[in-house]
Amino acid sequence: VGPDKGLLGDVLDQIRVADHPSDQPLDPALVFQHQQLERLLGPRGVALVQTITMNERRFEAYRRRPDFIQKHVFPGGVLASLHHATGAMMEAGTLVVHHLEDIGIHYARTLALWRGAFLSRLDEVRALGFDERFVRTWTYYLAVCEAAFRTGHLHDFQLQLAREGSRSAKLTEQLLER
Repeated sequence: VGPDKGLLGDVLDQIRVADHPSDQPLDPALVFQHQQLERLLGPRGVALVQTITMNERRFEAYRRRPDFIQKHVFPGGVLASLHHATGAMMEAGTLVVHHLEDIGIHYARTLALWRGAFLSRLDEVRALGFDERFVRTWTYYLAVCEAAFRTGHLHDFQLQLAREGSRSAKLTEQLLER
């Protein structure tokens, strides 16, 4: 780390964009997070960000009419669309998307495994004081999210961000060779 590298040097990894930002057109929390990436990342640095987003075509209707998850699991929460998440990034500064990948189908499998593990340990869940309403809500949440990722209603994007004009692909290749 040095004056030309930024506070964290060349790589920031596993910084997660808020999954449940407010419903303002450009969420201030997303803008703030990207401003922090701008501040911490060195001039040739690469940031790897993972974020869950809502399908672009359904986003406006989703924002206007809260669903079960927004009402009962994450009250008041609203997922960003990819457009809104990257809009916040552009608002914050000079980072651009150099690569993105939707791993939503893999996340669907993860949710299925979590639901199976949860259901296999219901006695332990109940022993912790959770009632049947909690069990039904959590089971439904995991199943609905799994289906949403499988059908493309939700996405789980991994984004590689770097400053405009940087040679992030070369840096990424070097990091993978280590």
